[in-house]
Amino acid sequence: DTFMIVADIVHAVDLQLPNPDIGVVYDKDGAEAAQSRKRVLDMLATDNIPCSGGHFLSPGIGRIRRAGTGYRFHSEA
Repeated sequence: DTFMIVADIVHAVDLQLPNPDIGVVYDKDGAEAAQSRKRVLDMLATDNIPCSGGHFLSPGIGRIRRAGTGYRFHSEA
């Protein structure tokens, strides 16, 4: 089975999932961070991989789904 910890790819779940282009001050290269975030979120949604991250609010285990031009987190806990 597969499970991914997204770590700091997403800092602000409620902002960055709907709009993965939104960065945070900790992104050293904003464009590269957005590109990486979109690539990982797309992989999680496409492959239906369960995930969690240090900045996901409780319950913080679930799956990423596409929602419009962004994504949503669906908790499984």
